[in-house]
Amino acid sequence: MRFADVESGLVTLKATEFHSLFRRELDPVLVPLGFKRTPRTTWASWCRPVDDRSLVLWFQNSTHNGTVPGAAFEFTIEYQLADAPVPGIGELRARLYELLTEDEREQMRAQQNLVISRLVPPGDPTFGTGDARLVPFVLSLFRLHDSPYPVGFDTWFKQDGEAAVRMWAS
Repeated sequence: MRFADVESGLVTLKATEFHSLFRRELDPVLVPLGFKRTPRTTWASWCRPVDDRSLVLWFQNSTHNGTVPGAAFEFTIEYQLADAPVPGIGELRARLYELLTEDEREQMRAQQNLVISRLVPPGDPTFGTGDARLVPFVLSLFRLHDSPYPVGFDTWFKQDGEAAVRMWAS
């Protein structure tokens, strides 16, 4: 079950397939570290006890996925320390990107650019509406990142199929 974009030929994973693939790829890494899958969720998410609280990590898909033909689907990885092993309820939270070193951010940028380089922008970035206000946003989804990400830049990881998900999981 995948989304296919006829104009660009892009095939992206549906949310359920995306989360299932991340669970398969990361279980062998996270379980030996004391993590287990969070109960009662279809998300790719894990938790482990830390004192009397739970450290929870999960993958969150962008709400914009599927809105721009040919664009990669995006996700972020969040961590939280909470009273319960439930994604999204903790007050002490951070996205993975905030925890990366400068070298790790550069590696991430290179991987982002690899995914972006495979994308084909839509022929008409206004989607037939003629609305020029759409053009900068739409074209930004297909532009390579040529300078280092600054500290605190809110980055969403891009995936254009199973190979990209496996790349991010490694």
